[in-house]
Amino acid sequence: MPQTEEEFSERVRDEMMLYGRVMGPEALKNARAWCDYFDSKVRYVKSRTEGLAPDQRPKVFWGRGPDPQTTHSRNSYPQWYVEIAGGDYAAKDVIGEVAQTIPIEQIIEWNPDFIFLGRNNNTGVVVDDPKWKDIKAVQEGNVYLSPAGVAWWDCCTEGLLFMEFVAKTIHPELFSDLDMTEEVKDYYSRFFHYDLTDEEASRILKHLPPADS
Repeated sequence: MPQTEEEFSERVRDEMMLYGRVMGPEALKNARAWCDYFDSKVRYVKSRTEGLAPDQRPKVFWGRGPDPQTTHSRNSYPQWYVEIAGGDYAAKDVIGEVAQTIPIEQIIEWNPDFIFLGRNNNTGVVVDDPKWKDIKAVQEGNVYLSPAGVAWWDCCTEGLLFMEFVAKTIHPELFSDLDMTEEVKDYYSRFFHYDLTDEEASRILKHLPPADS
């Protein structure tokens, strides 16, 4: 696993370029375009978050799902996306297997300011469960479903959208001009060659299936 943010970015680019080389010249061209896009989005987000002091970085718990107590451990992709977005990744000191189930006592001790849930269709698995009730994110209404598009956003090519989504959510004052609907539409047009409607983009951001499914 990448040990630094720089190693993470390099690994993401290397993975994309590998796919491009395997799939042929046109795919390689698209891979290069994606890497440039990735770099531009990381620079954009970091330009607003890299100067934040530790006490300005909300603690974020990533509930990978389907069990909300399962998270990604140290040096995982969600950690780097959350930290670039200006968050303090709750499980940053958890070592071992990438996906691990964390005792609720530990999550209570972390007391995250924000909780993002993947591979779940509703926040009730946390907000309606009494054992989570004293956690700050629950008390303040800061439990969110991670958007889901072509794939889960934690480790797929749409991960850079997850980075922006987290940044917009935990630092709304820094990203008041960031329109996630437009970001999703632009991404799908560039890399999936599909022009989403506003409604379709909104459903992705709300973790909803396509309207005709």
